Amino acid sequence: MKKIIEEIKKQKRFLIISHENPDGDAVGSTLGLYFGLKKIKKEVVPVLPNKVPKIYSFLNGTKVIQNDFEGEFDVGIILDCADIGRVENLKKKLLKIQTLINIDHHPSNFLYAKFNYIDPKSSSTSELILKLLKRAKIEIDENIANALYTGLMTDTGGFRFPNTNLNTFKAATYLVKYGANPFYLSEMVYSMKPLRALRILGRALEKLRKENGVIYSILTIDDFKEFGAEEEDAEGVVEYLNKSNESNIAILFKQKENGNYKVSMRSKGNINVVNVALKYGGGGHINAAGFDVKGNPEEIIKDICRELKCE
Repeated sequence: MKKIIEEIKKQKRFLIISHENPDGDAVGSTLGLYFGLKKIKKEVVPVLPNKVPKIYSFLNGTKVIQNDFEGEFDVGIILDCADIGRVENLKKKLLKIQTLINIDHHPSNFLYAKFNYIDPKSSSTSELILKLLKRAKIEIDENIANALYTGLMTDTGGFRFPNTNLNTFKAATYLVKYGANPFYLSEMVYSMKPLRALRILGRALEKLRKENGVIYSILTIDDFKEFGAEEEDAEGVVEYLNKSNESNIAILFKQKENGNYKVSMRSKGNINVVNVALKYGGGGHINAAGFDVKGNPEEIIKDICRELKCE
């Protein structure tokens, strides 16, 4: 971390970028670092390959996030990306930046940058950004605190997932001390879903199936179109499926416009789903992973069951 801080203090113009289909940690860590670097008078351009999901649009700063970038940068900081390919079609332009910094908490990270700050024991990349800002003696204000708390909260499933530990709560406490509003942030993320999102959840439950101890559901393009819903409206559905006491593995297939599927997996206990995701070119954590795939979901379920030795 020392060399990263030295590089940040030395350089002037920064690009901050996170992964496609951004989640709360991608948005929160991007905004937290953006506001932090602005405090020390750096020129900063925050980028996400896709638009900010509406569920996080309440956070200050989301309107300055771009979906592409032009121009010269001294440093590119890549957040929450185990693989640099997760920045989608921006990878080629990103690799033209002379100095890249990779900050992530995924154990499957490929260490692709000049400077790599990887800590799989941290709950989220937002937690790592907090550590970085504190070490760099950058003041934490309300905007930074709310952004990083959102990343921390969502990547731990509201402090329920196995990646939640003592340091997670210490980080959350620190962020609350400096302005994060837990009640407000929880309400905005978990209790302000549009009706179409509830209908998508209902459809996923309606189509719920069980195969060799695995609970799964398949949402097609037609399901989304019927309710006027988007992919982001299905956020949190796989966590809901994983509430069942009749299975330790839950899988959600979401069909994309090109016919392929975005697959989200959740598990309980020591069931490792990330190895399956890696096999399909994805990634994640032991109990939460995902990948994109072309093929028949029923056949993919059978393959997953073989890999995990489901009963």
